[in-house]
Amino acid sequence: MWILMSRTFYVPVFNKDTIVPKPLRQLLDNTWVFWALLTLPMVWIIYKRYVFHVPGGHLFYWTGVFGIWFLLASLAITPLKRIFKTAGWVRWLMRRRRYIGVAAFAYSAIHTLYWLQQAKLLQIFKSFLEPVVLIGWIGLFIFTAMAITSNDRSVRNMGPKWKRLQRWVYLAAP
Repeated sequence: MWILMSRTFYVPVFNKDTIVPKPLRQLLDNTWVFWALLTLPMVWIIYKRYVFHVPGGHLFYWTGVFGIWFLLASLAITPLKRIFKTAGWVRWLMRRRRYIGVAAFAYSAIHTLYWLQQAKLLQIFKSFLEPVVLIGWIGLFIFTAMAITSNDRSVRNMGPKWKRLQRWVYLAAP
């Protein structure tokens, strides 16, 4: 099924009526498969680092890039939901938005941990005086609080406060 968005632009809509082979649908709906897809960039980064002996800056750079990409992807789901209200693929993304956000945190945390491992103590303290790096530290602290509470138990225990905490992501975004 396709929805006409303009005269030349068509957007696929996947819902119950769409003909997607059952094995493919089951594979795409599997949480573990989705997590495996989210970790593929890290597998690629580690492979290049240790098999091809690419310098550590490669790991530092790409974990930061994928952290930002996953963050922006998770943030883009809400506008997509508002534009394509009835699209099945948007509902599919909405159900996985939390996973994408946690992956963004994981890549950002690895990025930071690698830098902390390489930096000297004085360099770490001086980083709090640089505005660009300070914004990164603030974003990481917000990310950490969000990642800790990104589970079903926290959603139940926190009630409406959980949604308020999750909205802090807009301050953590670049």
